[in-house]
Amino acid sequence: MLRDKKMLNFNSKNIIILHIYNILAIDFLRKTEKSYVILTTN
Repeated sequence: MLRDKKMLNFNSKNIIILHIYNILAIDFLRKTEKSYVILTTN
């Protein structure tokens, strides 16, 4: 029982970390996309 609870806690932490990474990756891609557009238009 305790082991299952620990696993669940571990999984939820991983999901939160993945979610944060997704947000950062999307933000990073948007920024690079904008700078890429600026480079190609100049």
